[in-house]
Amino acid sequence: MVNNSIESYSSSIEADVYVSNFDVETDEALKVEDWMTDRASFDVYSQYLQLEQEEALKVEDWMIDDTTFDHWTFQFTEETESPLELEDWMTSDKVWNR
Repeated sequence: MVNNSIESYSSSIEADVYVSNFDVETDEALKVEDWMTDRASFDVYSQYLQLEQEEALKVEDWMIDDTTFDHWTFQFTEETESPLELEDWMTSDKVWNR
């Protein structure tokens, strides 16, 4: 049979830590600058939310003057087509019963 006894080995190491080995560091106080509190610096979508005001549309004289549009006369001609004719293949049983 196998001996499964476990022996524990304990080791004790004393470590003396001297406070003089560590430097105590302090950070400078943070200063709040103007750009840090400016909302426009961080709100990138605010530029899209600004509503633009446009001037009201006005009817100008050239818009209602008939002489402005006289050169746009179109000649409309009635288009004539030849009448449709029925051809043999359109009614052929050989074409449509394959």
